[in-house]
Amino acid sequence: MNRLNLVLLSMLCSGGFTSTVAMAEPMTDYQKFRTYHYIEKAQRLQQDNDLPGAIAEINRALTLLPGQSDLLLLRFNYQMEAGDLAGVRQTVHQLPRDKQHGLYPAALLLQLSQQTQPDMQWIDQQWPTLSAADQHYAAKLVIQRFIVLEQQQQAYQWLTAKQPLSADLTRLHASLAGTLGLHKQVIDDLSSLPPKQLSDPETDSLVMALMQNNQSEQAYALIEKQPYSSSALLYYRQQLQQQLALRDWVAAEQSFAFIERYHQLEPQEQQQKFQLALVKKDWPLALQMAGQQELNCWQRIDLYMQAGNEKLAELLFQSCPASEDPQSWLVYAEKWLAADQVASEPLAGSFSQAQQQLVAEKRRNVSASQHRRYKATGPDERSYQLVRSGQPDKALAVLAKALPFNNQVQQQGILPQRLLQLLSKQEPINTDILSKTDDWTVLRVERAELWRLAGRCDKTLQLLTGQTDTAQGWRSLALCQDKDSAEFALAQWQKAYQLDPQVSDQLAMAYLHLQLDDPQAALSAFTRMKPEQLLDKDKQSVAQLALELDQAELGERYLLASSGDRADWYLAVAERLHVKDSNNQKNNQQALSYLEKITTASDKQWAEVHLQKAWIYQSMQDYPAAEQSWQTALQKAPDDARLHAGYGYLLIRLNRDDEALIQLKQAAKSSQYKNDVAMKGQIAYLSADTKNLDETLYWLEQAIDAQQAPVKQNALTATELYRLKRYHQNISKNWQVTASTAVRHGASLTVLDTAANEEPDIEPIRNDAIMRLEYFQDALKRDLSVYMQLSTNGSSDHYYNNWGHEYGLSYKPLNHTNLWLSAAVQQYPLGEGDWRALLRLSGDFFNQGKWQSEWQSEQDHWRERKLFVDAVYWPDGGQLLLQSKFEQGKAFRLDDSLFQIVRPYALSQLDYRKQKAPGSGLNAEGWQWTAGLGVQSRFGLGETHYDAYRHKWELNLEWQYQLAGDLSEDQHALSLQLSYQY
Repeated sequence: MNRLNLVLLSMLCSGGFTSTVAMAEPMTDYQKFRTYHYIEKAQRLQQDNDLPGAIAEINRALTLLPGQSDLLLLRFNYQMEAGDLAGVRQTVHQLPRDKQHGLYPAALLLQLSQQTQPDMQWIDQQWPTLSAADQHYAAKLVIQRFIVLEQQQQAYQWLTAKQPLSADLTRLHASLAGTLGLHKQVIDDLSSLPPKQLSDPETDSLVMALMQNNQSEQAYALIEKQPYSSSALLYYRQQLQQQLALRDWVAAEQSFAFIERYHQLEPQEQQQKFQLALVKKDWPLALQMAGQQELNCWQRIDLYMQAGNEKLAELLFQSCPASEDPQSWLVYAEKWLAADQVASEPLAGSFSQAQQQLVAEKRRNVSASQHRRYKATGPDERSYQLVRSGQPDKALAVLAKALPFNNQVQQQGILPQRLLQLLSKQEPINTDILSKTDDWTVLRVERAELWRLAGRCDKTLQLLTGQTDTAQGWRSLALCQDKDSAEFALAQWQKAYQLDPQVSDQLAMAYLHLQLDDPQAALSAFTRMKPEQLLDKDKQSVAQLALELDQAELGERYLLASSGDRADWYLAVAERLHVKDSNNQKNNQQALSYLEKITTASDKQWAEVHLQKAWIYQSMQDYPAAEQSWQTALQKAPDDARLHAGYGYLLIRLNRDDEALIQLKQAAKSSQYKNDVAMKGQIAYLSADTKNLDETLYWLEQAIDAQQAPVKQNALTATELYRLKRYHQNISKNWQVTASTAVRHGASLTVLDTAANEEPDIEPIRNDAIMRLEYFQDALKRDLSVYMQLSTNGSSDHYYNNWGHEYGLSYKPLNHTNLWLSAAVQQYPLGEGDWRALLRLSGDFFNQGKWQSEWQSEQDHWRERKLFVDAVYWPDGGQLLLQSKFEQGKAFRLDDSLFQIVRPYALSQLDYRKQKAPGSGLNAEGWQWTAGLGVQSRFGLGETHYDAYRHKWELNLEWQYQLAGDLSEDQHALSLQLSYQY
């Protein structure tokens, strides 16, 4: 029963969701015995993709054991694989509640794979019966689908209605509320959980929601005793930005101090602190921070200018090399240098042209009044004129030096918008300038998008989370979501599309559906757009997606409108059609029609075309067309091992084994089939057909070695491996030793009496023994042998007292029938009697196929049947002995390591004797028909790497009852027989 337990366990644990189900109260051994036949057949049907048949077998088993949990779980797995939603729900309902863990979410996942909308009525009905873990998983599936359907509000309302919520569902509810901007609900949900159970991201979310809801004091209470936490850092950073926006410099200084004490200022925060020092005219701090930021010569000039020390700045200008920052040099040269001084500085490239323009301008404006008017011109006019003159970098530098803008300038919007527009045209974006806008109260969405383009999504999320209601804001948030937040990114794209529909939104949502493993939704999103709105790569994506969803006609339209590789696509369509159901003639014809559409291809693709045609023609049993396709494919790719292998297997089917052997050997040389066990075994059998013993043994050993390797292809089953080893064992030697002995009682075979004889009757034979040494001329065919045999028998008083020996020749005339003809000479008694010739016919019939008396390593029990016939004729005396014995029984596997079985069986035996009577030259004859019962124990010893076993033992105990005949006066007989083979 150990084997049965393992099979049941492997089958019941094969499903992804039920693998964690505890199998309490397993079936008893008797229950397994009653249902194993159905379970084993169901497993075979499932492997053959006949899932309805597998389910039917389990239903039959359930009629014997109604409501048995193990069987219901197994049926659940098969129904899930078959997509039988109604059956899955029925099975889950029939299982005890303690066995349902993980099954309802699995059923829900199946329903969502088949239908667009979640079956909310069914979910709500089952909800009270689900465990907390199942409720959490089911809720995640429902919410994910609602997000895909752009129904976040419905998801939120549904989950809200499930109050009270478990801790996991509360977290999920809070996350969903956050995406909807419901900060108060986030606070209520996360505050209901013990603070110690909140993860760092959840604490961060709670702090952010409190601050967005103007509850900074409560947020501070959460982080007050945890200054080193990420939540504390988030709190002070949010406070800092608000303080800077409100120009609350004192509070901002306190926030800066906290972050520096317990954490570390980010570069943009260092910039903000530096700007704060400038605003407060705290020049020692500004200069100190300038040293920390390693300001160069030109940046120090900027600092002196902002500090109002123009003289020091002009003095430093005289020593700053123009080559380090030509743009800054031009800005200050315009302020402090005359035209001739500007012209004397050598500048290269585009700066040289700007230099020439500056010289010309200065020479046109030589009067002092013009110079004073220029100095009085503000950054608005100067930057505008620079933009008009095609000098955006110079205009940006003017605006950057005018930062920070006061509230009035910000509200006017002209300079802030111009600054952001100039920044957006930079590559890369100057984050130093962009960070100076952090205290702005305007253009939040535009600044957030610039931070995203600069690779700083943390700043984007900080600016926009819970703070946007524009399409561009939602797009920026969506683009900043990581791969693990695809559901939320999809929701944000949907909001952007509702506010301002754009093709790019639809494309983004289509690819997100793919990322969420929802190909049907992705295809719907793609096809809602006009084909001319799609890029070439998008059309190729639609073609591939339609192919995977078995919508080949739709996919073909998009393929033909793109530059995609048509040959590869048509090959993929044909392969899917053929693999889907290789015996479906309609599918095969469609596959061929798609292959015929390929008009341009590389040699490799042409080879693939003809390879697929070959397999299709073989499925259609059009073998001439298949052979032609294989040959054409080989002409295109003569080194492709797959083609040699496929053609070789076709030749086997056509009974052209010599040609098949050549092709398979060619394939086996490649690395692709280096570890292909089945191919090596096939080559071994083909080599045997060509009568090449050495090659046969070589490939048998190669196959056995490959089967034992850790990495292998087309591995053999345990039965197939056993047969290979048995075959190797048989052909690896030319000789064979057999021996047997028997002890009988009752109606046993005897020498016949005769009424004409007045001598005392000879005592019946009660025991006998034989030892035979046989040599086969051809180890592969094993159809011709010579042998010598030593035999003996005895009576009840003398165990072995009659010895004889025999020498003969045996021949098997028929290849597939175990029938032997023998001619021999024998001498009885040994060394004294006359030599007599004999002819013998013996055969073992019915012992083949599923009835064969052989080890079955993958079955716990099997049936065996055989008919043994033995006829011996002595020409010199006209004596004849004939015995025919039929057996049928059932073998039960016991010990795998010993190949041990026990077999009870029924038998029927017919004996006929025509012999010389004792003491006379007359022949006497008689017959006997018996029936009876027997039990056999069979086992093998001496297994090696290549041989199954070297020593085979059989022990038979039989009881027979004489139905008719005159060979014995006894009605009953017992016999004990032992045989050995090496």
